[in-house]
Order: sequence, then C-alpha cells, then structure tokens
Amino acid sequence: MRKLIATLFLACVPLLGHAEPRYALLSLLSDRLTIVNRDMATGSNIDRNLRDYVAIPGNLLDKNMVLAMDDGLRAAGVKTQPVMLFTSDPKIFARQAALLDASAGTAALLDAVRPVLRGVDASHLILATKYRHDARLRVDDGYVGTGQLEGLGFYVDRTYETRHVGTTATAPGYLSAFAYFKLALLDLATGQVMREVPVFASETSMGRESQTGHPWDAMTPEQKVAALDHLLKTETPIAMRKLVAP
Repeated sequence: MRKLIATLFLACVPLLGHAEPRYALLSLLSDRLTIVNRDMATGSNIDRNLRDYVAIPGNLLDKNMVLAMDDGLRAAGVKTQPVMLFTSDPKIFARQAALLDASAGTAALLDAVRPVLRGVDASHLILATKYRHDARLRVDDGYVGTGQLEGLGFYVDRTYETRHVGTTATAPGYLSAFAYFKLALLDLATGQVMREVPVFASETSMGRESQTGHPWDAMTPEQKVAALDHLLKTETPIAMRKLVAP
C-alpha cells in the first residue's frame, strides 16, 4: 500500500510543477492623451512636432484596457481567473515617463508598481506600458507621419493630401488616433521579463470629413474616445495571445 501511495505521489509531481500561472493585469496608458501637431518644416531629422497633453479624468481607458487584456487571456485559452488591478498614482506614471525618456527596460518599472501588487495572489504580472516608436500612421495608400509617438493620443496633419484608393479625390490633412504601447509578461518571484509584445496601432479620419476645414474636427469628442477604445479592444487580445503563447 505504501509503495502504491508513493507511486501515485511521484506521478503527480510533474503536474504540480506545471500549474497554470496566476496573472495580475495592470495598465499604465491613460493618465493623459498626447496631441501631436505635425511641424511643417522640412530638411531636418529632428522631431519638431508640437505636443499638447490632455489629462484623462479617472484614467478611464486604463480600466477598459485591463478588460481587453482579460479578454485576450480568455481567447488564449487561459482558464485561471486573473487579478485585475488599477492605479491612478501620479508617482507611478511619472516614473514610467522618466524610464521612457531614459530608454530603460520594463523590469526597471517593477519596483514602482510593487505597492499596487501588495497582497495580490499572483505568480506573474502582465503590464501594459507606453512605448515610443517612429510615427507610422495608416492611411488608404500606406503609412504616413513624422517624429515619434508614445502611449495614447492623436496626430494632426493639416497639409498632407490623403488620396482615396481607386479615386482621384484628395483630402487636405488627416487626424489619426494612435495607440503605441507594450505588453510585458513578468515573473513576480524573480522580477524577470519573460516576454514583450509591442503594439503600434492607428485609425485615421480624412480632413475632408471635417465641417470646419480643420482635421481635428474630423471626429467628434465621442468619436475620438471611441476610436482609442476600439484600438485597445481590437489590438490587445491579439497581442495577449502572442504574450502568453507556449
């Protein structure tokens, strides 16, 4: 009998060693939006685009982002219920900005978010952070944009003529909603970044869709929020499946 019990115990050890991770989900994308106005100067590689920043009350899009991350886990076949976290601590967002400027890796941000993880029953953290990359905004006939973008926001170009594929019609300027972020999978026991997946997504409206003649008015305020939300809900599950793939 003892031999049988020992055999059964040893048979279970490999299964215990391969228990599914328990994920905590946290997004640090929506403390503010970045409004980028393309600089018209030419002949320089320096990013001279003008930037304005608009605070998002309640960091609403981060809450939506965590829900999109959860949807991505379900789509990837993860059965363990994740721990969905939220923070609006300005110190954490300030630390993220400083590390982004210093081109530091995601692991350097872990200490800043440890207070949010206190008491959380999770083996791994999936963290959504802002990511800086060259502008690559989708239009009908390819990609446009100059300078670099990061996080969530809008890119405004008042002069570029976007041509509609299959027609001769042009539109003066465009407005593009963008979401430039990175998903990182971290082992909370070791602090190691196990995998990262960057996302560069955009949704563009043509200048001729504006009744005022300014591309910024090509979307209503409600449409602007909906465009960002759509990018997060569409792109995040795809990236999540890559992140937690075997």
